[in-house]
Amino acid sequence: MSNDIYIQAFRSGNVDAVNDLLKRQYPNDAERLRILEMLDDSGLWSVGWQPNDLRSAEVKAYLGD
Repeated sequence: MSNDIYIQAFRSGNVDAVNDLLKRQYPNDAERLRILEMLDDSGLWSVGWQPNDLRSAEVKAYLGD
């Protein structure tokens, strides 16, 4: 998976722009969580996971640059 589209969204906005893009691209929670796991595993993104609801997560920060 290429992070380029998410990096572009971050640079044109902020983490809110990345989260909005993810919600548009992956309206299904399970698919979006799979992508968030991949972003988190890449080491370029910090993802916040809700401890009480593992289906709820969002990008918190871009760790690159």
